[in-house]
Amino acid sequence: MKYKSNRFVHVWEDILQIWFSGYLEIVSQKRREQISPFSVKDKCLITLKEFLKDFIKLFKKNAIPENKIWCFSISSNNYESLKPIKEASDETIFVGPYSFKGRLKNGFSVNFRRKFFFNLLFPVNLLIYIRLSKSKNIGLYDLLFKTNGVYAESLRIIKKFKPKAIIFANDHEIAPRGMLLAAKKLNVPTFYIQHASVSSYFPVLDFDYALLEGQDAKDKYLSIGLTDTKIYLVGMPKFDKYAECVNRGNEVKTIGVAYNAMDNIELIKRTVASLQSCFPNIKFIVRPHPSDNRELDIANVEKSIPQKEPVFTFLSNIDALIAADSSIHLEAVMLNVYSMSFGFNNSEFLDYYGFVRNGLIKHYCSLNDIIEEIENIRNCKPNVQNKAMYYNASIGQEFYGKSALKCSEIILKTLKA
Repeated sequence: MKYKSNRFVHVWEDILQIWFSGYLEIVSQKRREQISPFSVKDKCLITLKEFLKDFIKLFKKNAIPENKIWCFSISSNNYESLKPIKEASDETIFVGPYSFKGRLKNGFSVNFRRKFFFNLLFPVNLLIYIRLSKSKNIGLYDLLFKTNGVYAESLRIIKKFKPKAIIFANDHEIAPRGMLLAAKKLNVPTFYIQHASVSSYFPVLDFDYALLEGQDAKDKYLSIGLTDTKIYLVGMPKFDKYAECVNRGNEVKTIGVAYNAMDNIELIKRTVASLQSCFPNIKFIVRPHPSDNRELDIANVEKSIPQKEPVFTFLSNIDALIAADSSIHLEAVMLNVYSMSFGFNNSEFLDYYGFVRNGLIKHYCSLNDIIEEIENIRNCKPNVQNKAMYYNASIGQEFYGKSALKCSEIILKTLKA
């Protein structure tokens, strides 16, 4: 869909679509605090911190090769999703927002270095936005501050470095959305590849081309809203090198427990301890989400470090998985790992990705139910990979294990047309 400035009253609304979509109302309080805290004091501290960081960035220059295809990455999950595409074409480079934590791995940093000057005008821009939009989202002024100037800076950067195309693995965070809207405005071809499962809270597809993993993602995006994006179903590129590592065992010898920032650490500890007591001969491995920096140390339990071990490597080392509402369930089932949904918090189970509703996995309401299910499958683990066909279009097809090649062929063929 070609970007139209009149789709939204203000570009901030376009960039912040997911945060204005009702998503903030369903996440846990901890996750809500991570996105935009309730406290005015905390919001002001975040804004001040961003202001100071943007001042320092004034002195950091961009150095990006011109006329390349950009793989735009903002996280380790994005990087792993785009890495197979990057490796399949010599014309592509990794590009991502500048970070004080370190240089983008094997890539080039995009520094919105003049954003500081937009920060100085933020009070005026905020008043204009309030007058135009009559929005109820003024309380998210910390997010509005982070967004201020990103679109204008994206326009400047694209004009300067002239990318042939931009491939995104995220369609809802501030930096990629600002870059997307700028690319659309400047008629730079845009491609979208998923980095995780899709939610109905995501924005409408706004790219020229979307290379989606399967029918589930297509159905969800089309239910969100009408789009002119050309859609291809390509499977999951980051799964390619693990396509032949499918779990063929029929016993449960190792169980993985995956958690994220929405989950209660103490409940996870109690759950794992109880399972260890019930199944002393089963090995347990815990794995946090890449963005969760909390410490979780449990005696006689291994820990998978996301920054060092890709998710499919972790999954290839287990026979069954326990996790809350997370896209890791799909990745587990694709490797024929028996996956179980269990709430590690006191929130209502939402089936955020629709995995239970679509029969990919089952949700268990109590620890006793989980224990009973492990007893049932420990010596006769069923094959479950075919349940993922709705989510991964490559399963059972001739391009199984070749999704990255299929993506690259589509991208290069499109650019040459």
